[in-house]
Amino acid sequence: MPFLRGTRQRLSGVLGENVTNFIDDFTGPNTQPINGRRIDSSSRRWVSETGTISGNAARHTETLGAEKITNPTWDVNTTGWTENGGSLLASIAGGQSNNCLEVTTGLDVNSGGYTEITTIVGTVYKLSVYAKSGTSGAQLFQSIVYESPWTNFRLVIEETTTGSWVQHTAYFKATVTNTRIVVWQANFGAGTILFDEISVKPITLSSILTLSNLGFSQGRYWFTPAAAAGELSGIVILANDSVASTDGLFCYVDRTAAKLQVFKRVAGTDTSLISTAITYSAGAKAALVYDASEGKIWAFYNNAIVGTTQALTDASVITNTWHGIMSTGAATVDDVDFGPLGYGAWLTTSGDDITKATPGVVTITAHGLLNGAVVYFDGLTQMTEMNKQYDIVAGKTDNNFQIRSTAAFGAAETTGGAVVRAIQ
Repeated sequence: MPFLRGTRQRLSGVLGENVTNFIDDFTGPNTQPINGRRIDSSSRRWVSETGTISGNAARHTETLGAEKITNPTWDVNTTGWTENGGSLLASIAGGQSNNCLEVTTGLDVNSGGYTEITTIVGTVYKLSVYAKSGTSGAQLFQSIVYESPWTNFRLVIEETTTGSWVQHTAYFKATVTNTRIVVWQANFGAGTILFDEISVKPITLSSILTLSNLGFSQGRYWFTPAAAAGELSGIVILANDSVASTDGLFCYVDRTAAKLQVFKRVAGTDTSLISTAITYSAGAKAALVYDASEGKIWAFYNNAIVGTTQALTDASVITNTWHGIMSTGAATVDDVDFGPLGYGAWLTTSGDDITKATPGVVTITAHGLLNGAVVYFDGLTQMTEMNKQYDIVAGKTDNNFQIRSTAAFGAAETTGGAVVRAIQ
């Protein structure tokens, strides 16, 4: 994952890509490592010195802290675990290692057990558990994180058991200090279901980040997140240092929650800005735009705006110049392209200009834009809601392209003019 310094700091996420044209912009000799990655002087290709490389994309190796669950193996008893749904909990032989937890299902569809742990707000945790069919055969089961006691649940794992022990893993970011961890059978089936070696451990943040000081703050940040169910893949920008220890802006695809998450860290406190459901699509690109003059951010995924425009004016964040990637487990980050915010020439609308519809349709003769291009609007006289707004091109034809829904806006734009330009 090359972090290059120059007029335009491009981070190409294709590890192994020939980067000969960028060698002159590289700070230091060819073999000088930057954040654990370096250019190999003979092949002119990026190789990894930390973590691992997977699928020609950037991937991290996690550093885990101490176990948070007091009885994670059920080797002796079920102390610390409380039944749910009228079930019976027992420690029995035949586990993945030593004894395991046997849940004899009750009358409730959610038959299982739960335990309470202490978590640190803002910390990312790795949850894993082994599951196996019992006498009730293959059953759908879930592992859920609750903000205690039974509020604001997040479905972390949902899988079907088999006749063999299978380990399942997912990640979550703690939002409270008291968290309830649940394992249960998710559909009703009389009999038993088995669990073993459940684990919740905090992740050292620096082990899932690779950041570099790129020398600019206002910018556009493009990347392709690739994550299996339960994993996190994304970027960190505007960080105060190489680990975003006190300040920064995080944007990532959360496959656990099936959402695009954006949160800001200010003086060590995390605040969610965008937490919007998305449909994950392998290979789909994401983008984040920070416009300092407007004091706002815009987020996009798979050629659509996500959530709403959010203000970002915190003095300890907006001038920071550390940017990079984050990933957990086998998740990767690819096609990374970070650069200062710049613009192309103004494009002139014509015909119906911008329709009041879902989606809105922009008419520009021979616009030359591609799907996924981020565009900026200003100077509209009727659809003024789109002034000083960024959007992303979708469904393009030679003379039209789609943007967000404009159906709720006051009027269609019919006078138009030079009101649209692409960012570069």
